[in-house]
Amino acid sequence: MIFKRLKKIVAHCFKVNEKKIALDVSFEQNRDFIIGCPYFSIKKLAEAVKDEFGLEIPIEKFFKEKPKIKTVGDLLKYIYENQKRE
Repeated sequence: MIFKRLKKIVAHCFKVNEKKIALDVSFEQNRDFIIGCPYFSIKKLAEAVKDEFGLEIPIEKFFKEKPKIKTVGDLLKYIYENQKRE
C-alpha cells in the first residue's frame, strides 16, 4: 500500500512517530498540526520518494507551484497521479 510506505518515509525524514502521520498532516507552518518545513527536510523527502517510488518531485511543488503539495494527502495524490504504471 502506497500510503503505508509514504508514512514511513515522512516519519523518517521529519523524525516524528509514524502513528502521527495522517493525510491531513501539513508541511506548512500555518496549520494546527505540522511536521515542519525546513528546506533540507523537504529535499530529503523528495529524494526518498524518488528512491521508493521512482518519481521525481520538483522542490517547487512544496513551496511555489500550483497546485502546491501542502499535506501528506496532497503528496499521496501527487504520487498516485504521477507514478509510472508498470
